Amino acid sequence: MANKKQPAKKTAKPNTKQEEKSVLNEEVGRVTGIVIFALSVLFFCIAIIPGQGAWLFLHNVYVGVFGILAACLFPMIMLIITIIFLSYHASRKKMIAKIIETVVLVFILTAMVHVFRNAPGDYFKEAVSSSYSNATFQFNGGAVGAIIGWLLLTLGKAPAIIISLLLFLVDFMLLTGITIIQFFTGAAKPAKVTYEKVAPAINEHIERRKMNRNTIDVPLDIAPPDGEEKPKKKRTKKPSSTDDFDETTSNIIEEINAETEKKRKERQGVTAKEKTIDEIVEDASKPEEKKEVKTGVAEFTVSKEAMDATVNDYKLPPIDLLKVSKKSSAKDIGGELKGNAQKLIDTLHSFNVDATITDISRGPTVTRYELKPAAGIRISKITNLSDDIALNLAATNVRIEAPIPGKAAVGIEIPNTVKNTVSMRELIDTPEFSEQKSILSAGIGKDITGQCVFCDVAKMPHLLIAGTTGSGKSVCVNSIIASILYRAKPDEVKFLMIDPKTVEFSKYEGIPHLLVPVVTDPRKAAGALGWAVSEMLQRYQKLSQVGVRDIASYNKYAKKHDELEHMPKICIFIDEFADLMMAA
Repeated sequence: MANKKQPAKKTAKPNTKQEEKSVLNEEVGRVTGIVIFALSVLFFCIAIIPGQGAWLFLHNVYVGVFGILAACLFPMIMLIITIIFLSYHASRKKMIAKIIETVVLVFILTAMVHVFRNAPGDYFKEAVSSSYSNATFQFNGGAVGAIIGWLLLTLGKAPAIIISLLLFLVDFMLLTGITIIQFFTGAAKPAKVTYEKVAPAINEHIERRKMNRNTIDVPLDIAPPDGEEKPKKKRTKKPSSTDDFDETTSNIIEEINAETEKKRKERQGVTAKEKTIDEIVEDASKPEEKKEVKTGVAEFTVSKEAMDATVNDYKLPPIDLLKVSKKSSAKDIGGELKGNAQKLIDTLHSFNVDATITDISRGPTVTRYELKPAAGIRISKITNLSDDIALNLAATNVRIEAPIPGKAAVGIEIPNTVKNTVSMRELIDTPEFSEQKSILSAGIGKDITGQCVFCDVAKMPHLLIAGTTGSGKSVCVNSIIASILYRAKPDEVKFLMIDPKTVEFSKYEGIPHLLVPVVTDPRKAAGALGWAVSEMLQRYQKLSQVGVRDIASYNKYAKKHDELEHMPKICIFIDEFADLMMAA
């Protein structure tokens, strides 16, 4: 009994160890697969997304080392190989060998890209540094491809291509595990299928050529022009006399000349066949409106010279060009303010609302009276008296702001009877206008406290100005244009003006900021907007290649790199947008 139990214990130990080892291997394989999957996805995203900060640094380094092609393929191949080996439970040594072969394959790919895109004779240091720095916005093999490719190019262009292709083929066969016989067998199958498909056409062409060789090129029995048949000559006689030979030759020459003349007329656009009445009527009745619209849209182009045009000695316009606005007398303004304040206090007192005026803020068209109600007065009691206050002050309307944000007071806004016109000089000839950071800052008026209000057009790139007739739409557009002209030079901002009615923007003809003369044709206006869309897409691509988000950052980057050109901002002004939508 003792002898039987002892061997049973010996066989149990190895089974337990083997199970523990297999479980451990499965756990290691699972963790390895998760890690490689995460790293593959991470490096693929780093390759295609520029990002910012540390991510942008990793993107530039990773793509600069391998190039964009290898940087994208490397994580994908690694992920595929890992999935295959983990699903088939292959050994760790074999998996490491395949990973090394994958890395070598990526290196060969980068070298092939450099070999195909460059010529021998470059300096080693310049080739590597330029490939590394240009890899983020240019298709190349990166620094690794430049090192290997430069070594191959020392042998010559053709030998470098041959060696790189052979290395790629050998490493690919080692990685996939196919033999030479399997490779040639796989390559022969598509060639065989292709030949089977084109074999009937080839045989038919061969038969035609055989038949053409057995026939006579020039027939001797040719019918005369009048249509009568010429009697056939027997072959036992002499082939032909001198007259017959001359007649046959002349007929052949006439046919050749007629065919030549016909082809010449066809090349010149003259057809031998005359048009019938129906065809002439059909051609004359075809509408030509669509053709005109297409040519109008296609004709609009902006040359590179117009985009880069600048004026070296350009000076910003002086402030003296603007007129000084006439102000109302202080006596009239003071009398109005005092009278309205007294009427306001009396009106509130008549409704048992006691309040004191703490401040008066007078704007160009509206004055705000700040009131402090007495203790115990509810704010809702004041807001319900807006119609009564307007009646007693003989005002068109009264607006009550209760309370004023940031103040312990109630604001009552009353329109001015003596209104002030806000001129452009009041907005531009101020310290606030000079302190604006953006070159697209525009003065749009004054607020209720009399402070100048400015807006940055760059922060609202799609601005629609709407309103009734005489509400000041054109004045607002001209104010924006004048503000930009007082801040920006022609090489900083370009204008594209569309004026279908030819009355609003005609005064700006000839300014150096214009890309093209003011567009007045609605059909060309549609082409101008189409050009603007294509220009916008090209600029988005340039910004993404450099890794910046706006034009200002791009221009800062372009100052440090001589190969990049300065990018001016483009402002598009459209007058009567609704009319343009109906016309085009």
